[in-house]
Amino acid sequence: MSGAAVEVHVTAMRLEGPDIVRCELHAVDGRALPPAGPGAHGGLLLPNGLTRPYSVAANEEGGYVIAVRRQASSRGGSAHVCDRLRVGDRLQVGQLRNHFPLVQDVPHTHPPAGGLATPPPLPMARALQRAGRDWTLHCVARDAASVPFVRGLRALGNRVRIHSTRSGGRPDLVGLVRDAPAESHLYCCGPTSMLQDFAAAS
Repeated sequence: MSGAAVEVHVTAMRLEGPDIVRCELHAVDGRALPPAGPGAHGGLLLPNGLTRPYSVAANEEGGYVIAVRRQASSRGGSAHVCDRLRVGDRLQVGQLRNHFPLVQDVPHTHPPAGGLATPPPLPMARALQRAGRDWTLHCVARDAASVPFVRGLRALGNRVRIHSTRSGGRPDLVGLVRDAPAESHLYCCGPTSMLQDFAAAS
């Protein structure tokens, strides 16, 4: 864990889907945590000694929000968060990194997301909405109930398109890339197969 790690405690937890837990983290000393821009990730040192990288979104109170899916093949990370972590527990967050920075000054932005990959694009969409930019967010999940932060997404209106793999599958990535306005920026966050399809389409 980096020397820039900060100690946080869990201030709230709730289910975001059948197997997804949302955790809100705040600094133990009450200070605002370092800024988490859209697309930020940080390593979490869990109480069981494991360190796992998670997408981090800022909340309005100067804390962080993470979402963790309980993996059947978990080696201790997601299982600990979903089964054992409780409000009040302490952990550490390492220095944030962003290999997924948002560029706002472009004609249009498409950030497609699949599965649990909603946390990075959601802050992107909110930032673009606040800036009055043109954007469309495509979210792919088994169904609407499986989309993390679905209430926040619904609040953004019809710029958010939710695609159910049970009823229609993924969006047409080839068509999305082909029909994007000139000079658009396209982002993709999701499982390996979706990233590979997106890379091939673009």
